[in-house]
Amino acid sequence: MTVNRLDAMNFWMVTLTPQEYEALRARQFATLFLHPRHRRKADRMAPGDRVLLFVKKRQVFAGTATVAGSAHVEGEGGASGRVVVPLQGNIMPDDAHMVDARLLAPSLEYVKRWRPEDWPLAFWEQVHLLSRRDFEVVEAELRRASRARGVRQALSGT
Repeated sequence: MTVNRLDAMNFWMVTLTPQEYEALRARQFATLFLHPRHRRKADRMAPGDRVLLFVKKRQVFAGTATVAGSAHVEGEGGASGRVVVPLQGNIMPDDAHMVDARLLAPSLEYVKRWRPEDWPLAFWEQVHLLSRRDFEVVEAELRRASRARGVRQALSGT
């Protein structure tokens, strides 16, 4: 039996500080660094999986990317090094065109177990597994905002 990659695809959200996001932008969204405690989740990330970027203190959805390779631990020995996840940026708006999570996040399935005013608690940790529906809702809003404001999308066509 052949497994359709779309059926096996995972949808992730990675929560970043503003400094971590700027560092990712400086690397042209090609290399994501995760804390070592997220190694097991990173090991589940496969090429083709989708990633939603959330900037914690600004409470914005900052773009989407696709996992471009297998995760690995940076440096010798691996036990204390950061986890490296290769990415390919998809929708990467500038700061003025990111989507305000305060307007969109309370409607997501992922945050339903929190009181509406406490939705930011759902995004406390760095790595989250989302439903396809939640990912597509946010990506559609990023795409809509990008088209309406003339923000470029990566050549991958997503």
